[in-house]
Amino acid sequence: MSESRKKTVVILAVLAILVVLFAPVYYIRDEAGGNLIWNGDQAYLFMTVVHRGYRMNCFRLVAAFVKELIPYETFSRDDLSSSVIVFRIAPGNLQRFDFDNMNLDSPDGIGQNIYVVNRENNGGLLNGGLLKWSGDHFERTSAEEQNALRTARSSGRIPAGPIYENIGGWSKSGVAGKPSMLSGEEDAES
Repeated sequence: MSESRKKTVVILAVLAILVVLFAPVYYIRDEAGGNLIWNGDQAYLFMTVVHRGYRMNCFRLVAAFVKELIPYETFSRDDLSSSVIVFRIAPGNLQRFDFDNMNLDSPDGIGQNIYVVNRENNGGLLNGGLLKWSGDHFERTSAEEQNALRTARSSGRIPAGPIYENIGGWSKSGVAGKPSMLSGEEDAES
């Protein structure tokens, strides 16, 4: 091989390595958790999915994986979004409802209604605050409904824990992960 050909091969090899090391990489990490709440012959599964996006190059990706091995060390995210999937489960019927830009707290049932707090604060119609599930969508709650839920929680009629059985006819259990860990707050310090 001639000297100029060797130089060309070396230069191309070095360029290829640099492109691989510094080429953009887009990495998305999804986490999900939810709560199952039921009353009589109907059940509802409220699943929150948090999407964390990372923009980096291959060199930074390797560094990110190394940092993940160190306890309490995280790689800072570039984007964060969340969505909710609600399943209505009834005898002979399963329905699915999808909602973008929502991050739900644990639901509670009072009477025939299910209430849940949306932790997402993005300026949308259902921005933050207490919501009521209305069969196929969420609605804002009235001041009376907010007071009724606050009173039920403070009086102990609705237990503070994530699991309860037959409280006013409603039972609840956490499923598929830790929904309380999905707020994205652990990334706020990064």
